[in-house]
Amino acid sequence: MSQVNQKSKLTTQLTRESLECMICCAKIRRKHSIWSCQVCFNVFHLDCIKKWASSSVESDGWRCPGCQSQNAEIPHLYTCFCAKTVNPPLSYQRYAIPHACGDTCGRIGIGGQGCTHGCPEQCHPGRCNPCYAQVRRSCPCEKQIFTVTCSGKQALLCGNRCEKVLNCGVHSCTGNCHEGACDPCGVLIRLECHCGKNSKSVPCTVETRNQHFYSCDRTCNRILTCSNHRCEDKCHPICKPCKLAPSQIKSCPCGKTSIAEACKIRGERTRASCTDPIPTCGKPCLKELKCGGTRDRHRCLKDCHLEPDCPECPSTTSIKCRCGNKEFEVECKNLEASGEIVCGKKCTKKRSCGKHKCNTKCCIDQDHICPVVCDRPLPCKNHQCELLCHNGHCPPCRYLSFDELTCECGDAVIYPPVPCGTKPPDCNRPCTRSHDCDHDVHHNCHGEPECPPCYVLTSKWCHGRHMLRQNILCHVKEVSCGLLCDKLLKCSRHKCPRKCHPSDCMRENDLCMLPCTTPRPNCGHPCNAPCHERECPDTKCKEMASVTCLCGRLKDSIVCWKREAEFEKIIQAFLSQRLSQLKLSVDGTAEVDEEKLRDELLSSRSKLQLLKCDKECARIERAKKLAEALQLESPDVSTQFGIPNYSDYMKKMAQKNPRFVEMVHEKLSDLVMRTKKTKNQRNVTYQFEGLNRDKRQLIYEYCEHFGCLYNSMDEGEPGLKSAIITASKEKCWLPSVSLADAVFQQSVKAERKSAYADVELSQSKSQILGPGGNFKRLGALNVASLAVSVTGYDVLRLRRSYVNGLYIYGRTLLRRSEASLGTLFAATKFAPHLDTEGSKGDVGSIIRPAVT
Repeated sequence: MSQVNQKSKLTTQLTRESLECMICCAKIRRKHSIWSCQVCFNVFHLDCIKKWASSSVESDGWRCPGCQSQNAEIPHLYTCFCAKTVNPPLSYQRYAIPHACGDTCGRIGIGGQGCTHGCPEQCHPGRCNPCYAQVRRSCPCEKQIFTVTCSGKQALLCGNRCEKVLNCGVHSCTGNCHEGACDPCGVLIRLECHCGKNSKSVPCTVETRNQHFYSCDRTCNRILTCSNHRCEDKCHPICKPCKLAPSQIKSCPCGKTSIAEACKIRGERTRASCTDPIPTCGKPCLKELKCGGTRDRHRCLKDCHLEPDCPECPSTTSIKCRCGNKEFEVECKNLEASGEIVCGKKCTKKRSCGKHKCNTKCCIDQDHICPVVCDRPLPCKNHQCELLCHNGHCPPCRYLSFDELTCECGDAVIYPPVPCGTKPPDCNRPCTRSHDCDHDVHHNCHGEPECPPCYVLTSKWCHGRHMLRQNILCHVKEVSCGLLCDKLLKCSRHKCPRKCHPSDCMRENDLCMLPCTTPRPNCGHPCNAPCHERECPDTKCKEMASVTCLCGRLKDSIVCWKREAEFEKIIQAFLSQRLSQLKLSVDGTAEVDEEKLRDELLSSRSKLQLLKCDKECARIERAKKLAEALQLESPDVSTQFGIPNYSDYMKKMAQKNPRFVEMVHEKLSDLVMRTKKTKNQRNVTYQFEGLNRDKRQLIYEYCEHFGCLYNSMDEGEPGLKSAIITASKEKCWLPSVSLADAVFQQSVKAERKSAYADVELSQSKSQILGPGGNFKRLGALNVASLAVSVTGYDVLRLRRSYVNGLYIYGRTLLRRSEASLGTLFAATKFAPHLDTEGSKGDVGSIIRPAVT
């Protein structure tokens, strides 16, 4: 921006109060205090520039926000632009410049370097106008004077020869009048070497203007003053005296004896010329050698000798390794060749990165700089860190792109320079890429390689085209109906057993391995061998087959081929037994058809009936006969007497709170009885209220012994809940012994003590299980078990017992209207001997068994 433009623009903006402070971005008003930079002339709020300067971290001052020029002091005064008036008066006149004092500006140096004139305009913002004062100035060669404007920048050249002294101080400039320094001197000076063998030309400078000779660095080879030897030094001005001259050598080679004494010892005349031999004294040389310790150097042990170098030392020297950890003995003759001694100790210190160990042998490094390149990926994800391995985060990527970075559609642009790794700009326009479907695009332009999936609901066929699935998202390609594939496989015998799938049912070279379904001729089970073309192989059937006893109570599973073998053994045994019986019963001449007899056995006995009936089967069979004799409906012959398996927790609760346990038992018993008696309802419920955790646990476990369902419900009070018990008509029952009886009277005697002993039940009230609701539907288990238990007994004494609501008091009491004793014991093959003593309706207590 030119000076005039800046001045007029700042004046207009300050007058209109439209200029913004570069720090706070707020408008600068007339009433505000300002500060103007004297370098860039930008205007700031005084308070803003104070905060800016106070927050600077530099110790030698602060920098202007506009031009970054250095300032030493923090401004505290509000002055006009020319800095003559403090707190200039506030003026709202039309042509008055805000924050100006109205006096002459008077700034010095507006015309440039050397200008001493002041600005003649009124106090104003921005730069001052150029200085238009007339001054007299000379040309660069100072031979002619011109009258020009003070701020003029035109070159003042007279056109004459310059003739200024050049840098060598000897020659003058031959060019015309010019600005700036003259060119270096171009005159060449010829120099000769000291030995006279070479010469060269060099530019004329302050150093070379008085120089006439130089050294060519070759051997001098001039004859010395002794006329016997030549100079062996490099090219030089004057040669030194001969080194072998008698005046130069004062002692023997070892330096212990003078030449005169050495000559006397050797019996030779005194040296008079450089060609005379140098005598030796014959004493040990004792010159210090390079080997040995720093305080005890080895010395030459050879006699005084003329050779300049002493012979090799035969001793050894102790030298520490580089790190000083170990000492090594080295032969002195190999000392120089051995170089630096390195031990094998590895440095265990961490390097500067704090990650890697040094591991350098015989380490002497103090800083342990890690030489490994970091090579970690930078945040840009395009380059790796090129610094040496270091602590902390890697620096930002230093690479820049000078190409415009645009969004996918090109609407949003980031102009260069763009730091590496910069993401494309956000764009609010709809995505313009081509999509797989024709639905409307609901996402904006994005930089991801793939567009978001389409979430429009469509109808698509499943993989096997079993059904047209509805409400499937558009982007979902794999649609399975979940049904079996059911496609015919390559074998043309099996169908694909997999669920609806996208790919082929079988690979190109795969074979069908599904089990063969052809039924076996013997057992009817499938072949189950891997799918084959030919006839089924003759293998043993490994299917699990069910087997039972003759009555069907016992059931088990066995491998089919074993079942066939066992059945064959049984048939053979029966066949042999039957054949032997027939041979004894018929005439010996009669013929017996074994095949026909075998067919009759096979038709009369099933393959399933391989197990033998046990005692329980016999007991149930007798109970069924008894039930048929008593004309009972739906007898339950599978339940047995005995104490239920109550848990330890239930027993502890019964001992701790017997009243609560008895109450629960009565409620559950009543619930079961009411459920059995109802005709219209299958389920009956009962609710216990105000129960804590222990009581709920007891009821929960007790319900399992009644066949009832348990459920709890919160009552709103902390720690208390209600228990809802549901009894199903077909699934509930009564336990044979209550929890209270099981805990407090554990001596319930139900077994036979001797052949003719009484069978005594508990003296207290005992509840015997029976799924029936009345005496007619009394469970056959209860009656049949009682009848079977007295087989072979003389006495049957029933003391106060409770059989599904029927109390039996006294020695023996049965209702003759429901069943007769003769019918009861006829089923068990007993001949009743009834004693009619007692009141009407009572039966004699003694029943003697009949001989069978």
